[in-house]
Amino acid sequence: MNYFSTDKNEEGVTVPRGEICFRGLSIFAGYYKDLEKTNEAVDKDGWLHSGDIGMILPNGSLKLFDRRKNIFKL
Repeated sequence: MNYFSTDKNEEGVTVPRGEICFRGLSIFAGYYKDLEKTNEAVDKDGWLHSGDIGMILPNGSLKLFDRRKNIFKL
């Protein structure tokens, strides 16, 4: 998708970009009675793939700017 953790902005400051993933006991238990969809959303290491594309700004905040589905449809 050409988003990398080494991407830089116009000023040359590193601004990591990529799919936003979460992991933790209280994040996501799975889709009700739908193991197939649950396995699509959660990888083997327990990371929930949100489908959102974001970047970490220099001040540490997270900015969402795209959806993974939109990228593949183009």
